[in-house]
Amino acid sequence: MDYYLDLLEADILEVTGSERIKLLISEYGVWPDRAEQVMPNGQTHSVLRTDQTHNWASSLSTADFIFRMLQRPSIGGANYHSVRAGPWALIDMEDGQLYPTAIHEMFSLLNRHATSQVIPVEINEPDSGGKLPSLGAVAFATDDGLKLAVFNKHPRATREISLDLGDPMVLTEVEVLHHPDPEARNTAAGKTVAPRILPSAN
Repeated sequence: MDYYLDLLEADILEVTGSERIKLLISEYGVWPDRAEQVMPNGQTHSVLRTDQTHNWASSLSTADFIFRMLQRPSIGGANYHSVRAGPWALIDMEDGQLYPTAIHEMFSLLNRHATSQVIPVEINEPDSGGKLPSLGAVAFATDDGLKLAVFNKHPRATREISLDLGDPMVLTEVEVLHHPDPEARNTAAGKTVAPRILPSAN
């Protein structure tokens, strides 16, 4: 996708001589696999899998997309598909009860910390071996400091992160959204995927 965005940005610059025209991504989300469903008449019907669009793995994939778009000045906005439609859901329903999905928890976490002042972040991964980076990050400036969001793109691999803030920066809070199972998803019975505050040593 970034390849085509690069082309669009280059076209805009060539035609207008500036970067004043912004791009709007009208719809994005994880596209699930299809599964065979047996209908009441005994016939099989191909349907989109509802367990792949708002589980923990899809939350990471969606976060990866958001972080990449936040660091592109050409992107004026992007709309997630959708609050609840088909297999996609920020809010889902089970036995008549609404509940927030893992995707909802990811958006809520980002919404609590994101600001309009986006600062691009470069990550040094000396052990990446020429592969695509396994970590993503973006920073937000606030009135009284800086908020740094870092995430592991790979749902099955653990990563050790080291932060050297330097003076006069002081770590005041760490909030984490994590689950060891990529297929984990929330249900009406409770939140399996939910953020938590970690103690920080100042």
